[in-house]
Amino acid sequence: MLVERAGVEVVTREPALTPPAPDAPERAEVRRLLDGIDARVVARPASRHPSRRGLRPGQALAGSAGRELGRLLAERGHTPILLGAPSDTDMAETIVASAPVASLVGRDRPALLPALLTELDVIVSGDTGVAHLAAALGVRVVTLFGPTDPRLSAPRGRTTVLTHPVPCAPCFYRTCPIEHPCLDGISPERVYAELAAGRRPRRPGAGR
Repeated sequence: MLVERAGVEVVTREPALTPPAPDAPERAEVRRLLDGIDARVVARPASRHPSRRGLRPGQALAGSAGRELGRLLAERGHTPILLGAPSDTDMAETIVASAPVASLVGRDRPALLPALLTELDVIVSGDTGVAHLAAALGVRVVTLFGPTDPRLSAPRGRTTVLTHPVPCAPCFYRTCPIEHPCLDGISPERVYAELAAGRRPRRPGAGR
């Protein structure tokens, strides 16, 4: 929009980034991190804002629902992997303890993210910058929107947006005062159904 207002012709509205080359040092480091993991699906806690993360049981990327999504994926031949910052470690450990998922939470770093995302089939995420980065790299993304507005900030590209309409959304609150009804309504079964419906062949250049 900004370049259009400056009078520049816009050819595409989908950002595109070139993934790190297969022989790049970052790709080699990521493959070491993924050693023994058949990377298929990654779930990432949404953001530093509690209202976007889904911290209570029943929400899609954490608590009992995160465990249920992990089980659904594993039972059907996928390998769910959790990504996140060191501050997400406790949440990840809770999910790993009760579901067949792998975790790289706190083990990667921002400089590795493009290489790491390139190795994955699909990322399930809330409204995060990582979702935008993955989409720009050509990775399939399923994003869960609750308190924010996908019309304003949904990633562009191979992206599916899941929402559960409620009268108070989008509210843009950082902390929800009424138990996150917008995210509670997005069930693990619905997330899995979307992943299964949109399953595609592996992209050229992906490591696994």
